[in-house]
Amino acid sequence: MSSILGRNGNDRMEFLDFLAQCEDKAFWQKQKLLCFKGGADYPCLFFVELFGALGAKNILPAACKSMLIGSVEKNKLFASLKQSFLGQENFYWLSAYDFGKTEKGKGELFNFLATYAGPHFVAFYLNDDKMTAQHKAMLKNQTVVRVEGHIDIKTFERIASLLGNGSIRGPKKLFIKKLFKQVDHIFLDKAVLLIKYLELVHAKHLDEFYDYIMSFLVDVSPSLHLLSQHFFAKKPEPFFAVWSQVHKDYSDMFWVSFWAEQFFRAYYFVKFYKEKNFSKARAMSFRLPFMFMKRDWQNFSLNELSNYYQFIYNIDFKLKTGSTLCLFDLFYVSCFSSQDKKRDVRLCP
Repeated sequence: MSSILGRNGNDRMEFLDFLAQCEDKAFWQKQKLLCFKGGADYPCLFFVELFGALGAKNILPAACKSMLIGSVEKNKLFASLKQSFLGQENFYWLSAYDFGKTEKGKGELFNFLATYAGPHFVAFYLNDDKMTAQHKAMLKNQTVVRVEGHIDIKTFERIASLLGNGSIRGPKKLFIKKLFKQVDHIFLDKAVLLIKYLELVHAKHLDEFYDYIMSFLVDVSPSLHLLSQHFFAKKPEPFFAVWSQVHKDYSDMFWVSFWAEQFFRAYYFVKFYKEKNFSKARAMSFRLPFMFMKRDWQNFSLNELSNYYQFIYNIDFKLKTGSTLCLFDLFYVSCFSSQDKKRDVRLCP
């Protein structure tokens, strides 16, 4: 087993090492208890697909059963893990351990899991940010896999090989390389979702799919969030300061997708908020700047946001018909100048 001896004495396995070994039956036979740890964003989809794939390939040491720690009574959990029926072993995936506010009452449960020596195979996930020195010490004799919340292309390709059906090759492999030239990392669960999408998308539709992926699957970086914040706050000087730093980091088609989503969500946020339909407004608030939702939305009319969206649509058309003009610069100047002159932005770039 390839692992790195951690400071607390436990076997700490890096994520790529785990991915390289997890299709080996002998690896799982050695792991009566396997602990995964990572950030607060528990990658639920990854683990569902992982154990589904390993189970389908008959790699796991026993039949896989899922038991959610947070939804199973402690006594029932203890009974299931301590006993076996006619000597039958199971592989129990317990999902994420929730430290939470009631951790004081869970000491017995964590101790039981961390020192598990029962008849079955057990695995679960921990939020590393909430693990104390005591928690880490209790796992000193166990193998702990450090899960990466954001993955690069090397890790993505390994996961695609593990979870995919072999269809990610040729044009689709080039698609992945193109995607990772735009961004260094993407969320683990979003990577899994992308793999599943790619299995369904025909190669001839990859160009259209690229725009969708860049808008909805790729993380919005702090600089992009700041750019959006300054735009909706109608502050041209800080906006152009950020724009000058980031505009070359992404393709024109990314910017089309990015702003189209921003204006679409902003339009319906304003619409629903004015109608006092606050639940729908919250549903549309994803990726919108906090200050827009708190205050700046009042400075926009639905007609104005609709015009912005139309302008982006026109930019998309111009780019796809070969225009080489600085269309986004024209758009921004039109937006900020129209607010000074109290008129709507022109519809045609």
